[in-house]
Amino acid sequence: MISPAFLLCHNSQEKCSCRACWQLFRISLYYQRRDLVQHPLVKNVLSHTWKDFARKKRIHPIKE
Repeated sequence: MISPAFLLCHNSQEKCSCRACWQLFRISLYYQRRDLVQHPLVKNVLSHTWKDFARKKRIHPIKE
């Protein structure tokens, strides 16, 4: 499921390249495209992460 690492990174609105964040960001895109943004964590992602990524027109790298 959703990693606590993601909540820590994005609730503090810091940039993060951990895999959990990347996966939930992809989930947020899935829901946004279908106008089904119901999950509160996905809403949180979209509220600042999506706007930031869209503005920069890139996504942060995944650290292995």
